[in-house]
Order: sequence, then C-alpha cells, then structure tokens
Amino acid sequence: MALRGLTIPEPERAQRYLRHVGYYRFSPYLIPFRSRSQSEQLRPGTTFDDVLDLYVFDRKLRGPSQMSVGSVFRHGRWPPAASRARRR
Repeated sequence: MALRGLTIPEPERAQRYLRHVGYYRFSPYLIPFRSRSQSEQLRPGTTFDDVLDLYVFDRKLRGPSQMSVGSVFRHGRWPPAASRARRR
C-alpha cells in the first residue's frame, strides 16, 4: 500500500489492524482514494487513517444488517430465535 502512495505514519499500528481485518477485506476501501490519472496510485496525501475511517464507517453502517445475515449462515436457519424456540 505504501508503494501505491499511502502514507502510513504508524506502521506497527497499521500492521495490527491489517492482521485483524485482513488485507483483502481492507483493500477495497482504497478505491475511492485512487488517483484519476494512474489507476493503482493513490491521491497525494492519502493516509492509512483516511482509509481506516472509511472502513469503520462502513462497518458501523452495515453492522446490524450484516449481523442478522451472518447469523443465518452460522446457524443455517432463519429466523434464529424461532428455531431456538422450537427446540424447547
């Protein structure tokens, strides 16, 4: 990411986040920061925190809806609460 022009003021912190989130989940959030003239290069001044802020915003926005969908895939049934009620 640094080779594409991303400013990373605290590399250790960035590594911790990427280890937790994963590069392939995080990298699409670089797309809005791309330079128009060079497709893979980022706009000058783009920082890791700029991209991280977009990632966090998106996770909060998707949070409730993604958690419901995620529970269906984890438990294999819908709605999870009704399935639990039948087992009693």
